[in-house]
Amino acid sequence: MMAMRRAPWGVVGASALWLALHAGCVGQETASAASSRHDEPALVDAFAAQVGPIASSIEATANLVAERQVTVVAELDGRLLELEVDEGDEVEAGQLVGVLDGRNAKQAIAAAKIKVGGAKATHERADKLARQQLLAAEELEKLDNARQSASQELSSAQWQLSRTRVRAPIAGRVTKRHVVAGRWVRTGEAIVDLTDFAVLVARIQIPERDALQLASGRIAELTLQADAAVQLQGVVRRVAEVVDVRSGTVEVVIEVTQPPPQVRSGSFVGIRIERERDDAATWIPREAIVREASGAVVYVVEEGVAHRRELKLGTEQRSRVAVLEGLAPGELVVLAGQGALRDGEDVQVRPFGRGDAE
Repeated sequence: MMAMRRAPWGVVGASALWLALHAGCVGQETASAASSRHDEPALVDAFAAQVGPIASSIEATANLVAERQVTVVAELDGRLLELEVDEGDEVEAGQLVGVLDGRNAKQAIAAAKIKVGGAKATHERADKLARQQLLAAEELEKLDNARQSASQELSSAQWQLSRTRVRAPIAGRVTKRHVVAGRWVRTGEAIVDLTDFAVLVARIQIPERDALQLASGRIAELTLQADAAVQLQGVVRRVAEVVDVRSGTVEVVIEVTQPPPQVRSGSFVGIRIERERDDAATWIPREAIVREASGAVVYVVEEGVAHRRELKLGTEQRSRVAVLEGLAPGELVVLAGQGALRDGEDVQVRPFGRGDAE
């Protein structure tokens, strides 16, 4: 093999010197660029504090149910001769629902009338004898008791006859039919169910602190969960006087009158009750706020410099937070990246940032 030729020492030394000098220049340029970039102000999005309405609310979900639901039952044993209503029918209070066989009751009335007549005549004769002192007072008392007992039997038979005509105790809609005409029914057996849909109620449980600011008469906004386009209004009818010791909550009853046809008893709804409202609040987006141990902090941009500012916050409504102290309307607050900022750091607001968005 042929031996490799060595490069002259002068050439090697010159090459090494050139590489060292070149590396030094590159390092200086890199450090200079990094220093230049570090001196550039941080780009931030900013938002100008706004003035406008802001309200806090209590939000919950519940089922709307008809409070007046009754089952119409037979009050006598007997055959149901007629059923005057069917499912879906609207009925008025006192309207005839069905008719039971009343023949036994009529016979009982006839017999009781005869008994009453006989007892009355016997008592009248006995009374005359007693006045002539021909009849003991004890005997007259027994006859008087017999007369009253016969009268009670007549009243009972008449009541039974009236119960053969089954009537609706409330106005409402027939939601279920339990029997058909011609069937023998027992006392207490269900005939139909009636529901009054004119008034629906929702019951929710809220924390005690929320209940302190709530009173009867407050308006509630409800949304049908099955169709968000269906919205209705209710009113707080009652705030419970006691706190549930197990959950620490208070029951609130919301009443809805004349609900739209899409809403049924049992419909699931979202409920929003306004708790407090400020129509001229200074507010900023929630995302601008940094939560620290000392409290709420924002960075306010003034002449290209970010200044740390502690705030006193008020009502919150979704993404809006009211500022009670520490910020004036129109001041710019940093929306993003504020967690890495230092007080007094130079910043540059993006030309197309979110300064005019919520």
